[in-house]
Amino acid sequence: MFIGLYIILFSIFFGLVSLIYYISNARRSINYRIRGNNPEGDVRDVTIVVPVYNENPKLFERCIYSISRQGSPFIVVGDSSLEPYRSITRNHGGRFVYSKMRGGKRHALSLGMENVATKYVMFVDSDTTIPKHAVKSMLSKFGPGIGGVGTSISIRLNSNWISYASEFFEKLKEITFRAMAKSGAVMVLDGRCCMYQTNLISSFMKSDEYRNYSLLGIKSGLSDDRHITSHMLNLGYKAAIDYNVIVKTESQKNLKMFVKQMVRWTRAGYMYFLDEFLHMRYIKKGPFYTFEMLYMYALPVVTILLFASRIYLYMFHGINTEISRDLLLAYNIITLNFARIHPLIILYYTIQVLDFVAIAIFGIALSTRVKRKRKKTFAYGGIAMLIILFATFYGLLTIWKQNSWLTR
Repeated sequence: MFIGLYIILFSIFFGLVSLIYYISNARRSINYRIRGNNPEGDVRDVTIVVPVYNENPKLFERCIYSISRQGSPFIVVGDSSLEPYRSITRNHGGRFVYSKMRGGKRHALSLGMENVATKYVMFVDSDTTIPKHAVKSMLSKFGPGIGGVGTSISIRLNSNWISYASEFFEKLKEITFRAMAKSGAVMVLDGRCCMYQTNLISSFMKSDEYRNYSLLGIKSGLSDDRHITSHMLNLGYKAAIDYNVIVKTESQKNLKMFVKQMVRWTRAGYMYFLDEFLHMRYIKKGPFYTFEMLYMYALPVVTILLFASRIYLYMFHGINTEISRDLLLAYNIITLNFARIHPLIILYYTIQVLDFVAIAIFGIALSTRVKRKRKKTFAYGGIAMLIILFATFYGLLTIWKQNSWLTR
C-alpha cells in the first residue's frame, strides 16, 4: 500500500512540474526574439578557428569554402592531421597550425586560441558549413552583457534514416534552447558553430582547468563547448542564439554510432550537471535555468524509480491483482462512477490529462521548427526517442567512462 501511495503522490508532483516545463518551454520558445545591438561590427574583428582530425576531405573543403566567404581571418588546427587539410586551408586563404601529437579537440581549440588576436573568436566544426553572412549576422547580436552567440543547427538530410532522427533531436533541443535563451542563460552554445568575446575565454581555454577537465577524479574531454559556455555565464555574461543563421552539419552514419553519440552526450551532460550542482553555479544563472536543468536531469532518474516501483508491485503484490485494480479503476472512470474513486486517483488522472495537453502544445511548437520533410522527420524522430531513452539510462549508469575527441 505504501509503495502504491508513493507512486501516486510522486506522479502527481512530477506531473505538475512536467506541466509547467512543457507549457513554459513552448511559450518562451515561440516568443524568443533577439535584436541586433552591434550592426556596425566588422567581420575582420573575428577569427574563425576550425579543429580537424581525420575529417572526410570533401566535407572539410566544403566547410572551409563556406568560411572563406565570410571575409574573416581563419585558422585550422590539424590535430595530428596534416594533408590534405593544410593544402585545402592554404588554397582558401587560411592559416594552418599543425599539432604532430594527437591531443583531442580541447587541446586543438586551446592551440587555436593561442593564435587569436581579434576581439571575437568563432568556432566551427570541420564537417559544418555556414551561410554566407553568418559572421556578420552573429556579430550584430553582441551588445551590453552578451558574451557569446550561438546558431541554429540543422542536419543534412539524406537517404540514411539516422539523418532524420538526428534532425528531430536537434529541433527538439532547439525548443528548450530558445526558451532558455530568452533569459540569457543557455545550457551550451553548440560548438559546431558559436562566437565569443575573446577576452572572456582566452585565458581560460589556455589553462589546465580547460585542457584537462575533471570532476571527482573523472577526467573528460567531452563537451568542451559546454565548459566554455558555463565559464562565460559564470563571469556574469549572457548568451544569445542567432536563429537567422542556420548551419548545416552531418549526422552519424549508422545506428551504432548514433547510440554512441547519445551516450557520450548523456555522460558529459550529467558530469556538468553534477559540477554545477556541487559548486552552486545555478544561482548565478537564474531560476529558469535552474528549473530547466533540474527537470532535464531528474527526468531519467524519476522514470527509473517509477518503473522499478511498478515492477516491485507486480512482483510482490501479484501482477493479476494490480491489473485487476487497474481494470476496475478504468471501468469506474468510463462509467463516471467517481464516488468509488479516491480523490488522489482523480487528481492523478487529471494531471495526466493536462500533461498530455501540454505535450501536445509542445509538439505544435516543435512542428514549427521542423521545416523539411516533416512527416518523415517525426516518424524517425519517434524511433530516435526510444534510442535516446536507452542511451540516457546507459550513459547515466556508466558516467565514469569518458572519451576524448568525438563530441557530436
